[in-house]
Amino acid sequence: MLKRLSASKNYPIKRKEYKYTVQPRSGPHQKNECIPLQIILRDKLNFAKTAKESKTILNDGKVLVDGKIRKDYAYPCGLMDVISIPNAKKQYRVFPINGKLDLLDITEKESDLKLCKINDKKYIKGDLLQLNLHDGRNLNVNKDDVKKYKTGDTVVIKVPEQKIIETLILEQNVSVVITQGKHTGIIGKVIEIKTTNSTNPNTATIELNNKEKIVTRLNYLFVIGKDKAIIKIPEQL
Repeated sequence: MLKRLSASKNYPIKRKEYKYTVQPRSGPHQKNECIPLQIILRDKLNFAKTAKESKTILNDGKVLVDGKIRKDYAYPCGLMDVISIPNAKKQYRVFPINGKLDLLDITEKESDLKLCKINDKKYIKGDLLQLNLHDGRNLNVNKDDVKKYKTGDTVVIKVPEQKIIETLILEQNVSVVITQGKHTGIIGKVIEIKTTNSTNPNTATIELNNKEKIVTRLNYLFVIGKDKAIIKIPEQL
């Protein structure tokens, strides 16, 4: 169990009503960068009134994450995960909104698209290149495509098949969302990238819809489209 006062800011719970809450299971997302399924069903979506009811829903196989049935009430859902509840005809994407992770209602047509940021890549046996993605998954591609995939880029995959259908390069004029720092959840267009050959971080200048400009670390950016986002984004941003 996890003390409520120590829970991540992403948890939509009352901190002092009870002492404990759900401890997220070790999985594809870090503890402070996820929301357990039980919290999503009970406290966020109100599909269940109690922990017991949420566990019953999950045990019946009525909830999918990225196209796969998940029955673990403590399963950690994080950035860009797609949560589907077929019986209710509802689909949601975990997205940073107003400084923390939230759920964005999406269409069924969009629910089989998953955006994954490339955190790292390496060669493995079999003349393959392995892409290490932000959500813990690893995808193997032909080693001859090494120049096609760069750290920081986004791959668009079809779930649950895990088939790469598009690559979004982190470069000027692409649409991005900031996923860390004080500007978390802000969406804009990259207008300048500055790289350094020192211990100082690489930075990027982002232009917002109102033409305001902000500077943030390059590794805080998550590409969500070229000229515009290819997925639904919050209207207020």
